[in-house]
Amino acid sequence: MSKLTEYYKSLNPLHLFIFGTVFMLLARTSNGNFAFEISCLFASLILYILALAKYIKK
Repeated sequence: MSKLTEYYKSLNPLHLFIFGTVFMLLARTSNGNFAFEISCLFASLILYILALAKYIKK
C-alpha cells in the first residue's frame, strides 16, 4: 500500500472536514484569482465527500 493510502486510512472524518474547511477559507480569501478559488472549492468538495464516505463506512 502507498503511504498516501495508509495516511487516509489513519485519518478520522473530522480531520477531513477540517481540511475541507481550510480550503473553503482559502477560497474566500482569494482576491479575484478565479482559478485558485475554483480549485480550492473543488478540493473542499472532494474532502467533504471523502469525510462523508468515511463516516458512513464506520
